[in-house]
Amino acid sequence: MTDKEKLNKFKKELNVLLNKYEANISYTMKGDTHGIYEDWLGVQFLQPLKHGDNYRQWSELYPLEK
Repeated sequence: MTDKEKLNKFKKELNVLLNKYEANISYTMKGDTHGIYEDWLGVQFLQPLKHGDNYRQWSELYPLEK
């Protein structure tokens, strides 16, 4: 299997997992004129619709272990 085929398979499987868990992967960082620091990946989950709300909100961003 080529790297391109592996990448396509990985993206399809990741999409299935994100949909299954109603999750989102985000990247966050801090930075200034000296560069980027405190960068990390995190996951958020869609919260149940609360009474009176018109849309669902995302949970806090949970860090993924490196």
